[in-house]
Amino acid sequence: MYARLGTICSFTKSICPFVLPGVSRHLDPVHMNENEIQKLTAILEEVRDNQKNQLERQIEALTLQREHFSIVQRQAERAEVLQQRAEELQRRGGQLITIARTAVLVLLPIILLLLIYVSWLLFR
Repeated sequence: MYARLGTICSFTKSICPFVLPGVSRHLDPVHMNENEIQKLTAILEEVRDNQKNQLERQIEALTLQREHFSIVQRQAERAEVLQQRAEELQRRGGQLITIARTAVLVLLPIILLLLIYVSWLLFR
């Protein structure tokens, strides 16, 4: 929107970056005519409107981010519950395997002894 950066301001005697496009001299509050004031007012209103639009978009974006964050939190809580269930199932499975191994170690010799005994009874 602005042009010719670094123009010396006759009002403040310092370098000022605010020069309107199409205006031949620097914007000096003392030497501005009605047309320049209207242009400046229109630009300032446009800046204000754009800032309002940007703030509205930021509010929408923040709302969406909060919703997304709450969804992610719920998913994380569900995943934690599922993980705890899986760990419990694995623990129970490990216990069953331990019991089964013990049972096989105890029952296998007994079954072999019974087979030998039945074979001895049959072939005697």
